[in-house]
Parts: sequence; structure tokens; C-alpha cells
Amino acid sequence: MTRTVLTLSTLALLLALPAAAFEPAADMQSEAERAAEQAPGVWHGQWEISRDHPALRTRGSARAVDLEIWHGDGSSSAQVHWSTGPGICPEISIDEPCEWVGVDGVSEAGIVDGHLYFALPVSADSEDPLFLHLPLPADRVGRGAAANARGGIAFPIEVQRRE
Repeated sequence: MTRTVLTLSTLALLLALPAAAFEPAADMQSEAERAAEQAPGVWHGQWEISRDHPALRTRGSARAVDLEIWHGDGSSSAQVHWSTGPGICPEISIDEPCEWVGVDGVSEAGIVDGHLYFALPVSADSEDPLFLHLPLPADRVGRGAAANARGGIAFPIEVQRRE
């Protein structure tokens, strides 16, 4: 009987707790959750990164990365959901796409003076990610850069907000 009373007492106590007690702490929230609670920031939305290279003859082949960015107004960070396309390959080959094509993930980004900085861990070498620097486009297209951590890979990129 004592065990039953104890179990019922515990159950009653749990039912009496407010639902907020079971929600994650504010500091445990993701950047996406924080961004959803405030006004959208300048980087919030859908973006497309493309690459200009002589071997890339179509808009589809020039697509390097598609982005969905969660950024709250005034925040110095953002959450970037990304998916890579053919233009992400360090060496462009029409015959064979590289292993970086079709990779997706989520990265935390820093925003400094309106510029977005984040890493794409597309390389098999986890210590050599590809870093992207994207300036906020003044008109429709902004020009940025992609470079790997160890050097040796670097190319210009263009960023454009999707309509």
C-alpha cells in the first residue's frame, strides 16, 4: 500500500507541474527557434549560391549551394540549412561530379558587419571544411568567396536571395 501511495503521490506531483517545466531552457534553444520568436533579420530566408567557371555552361551546373537561413533581427549568429550542387566541386569536371555534390547539413554562422561566415563540412577530412564568406547583396547579387581551411581550394561565389 505504501508503494501505491508513493507512486500516486509522484504522479500527482508531475501532473501539477506546469508544462514549461518540461520545455528546454532558453539557452538550449537553437538559433532557428530564437529567430522564429523575433522579427526576421537581414539574412533570414532562402538563398542560392552559384559559381562562375568556364566549364559550367548552365545555371543548374553553376549552382553551388542552396541555403535556408534562420536569422533573427539584431542577432550576430544564424542557423544555415544547406544543400550542395555541382558548382561546389573544387575541380570542375563535366563527366564526373565530385563527392561533395548532394551533401546537406546544418551549420552555425557568424554575422560580422552584415557579412555571413560559416563552414561547410563537405570534405572527407573533418579538419578541412570549406569556409564561405558572403557579403549582404547590395542589389540582387553579392560576390563572396569559398576557401578550405588548409588552403589550396579557393574560388569566387555569388549569393542571391530567392524570390
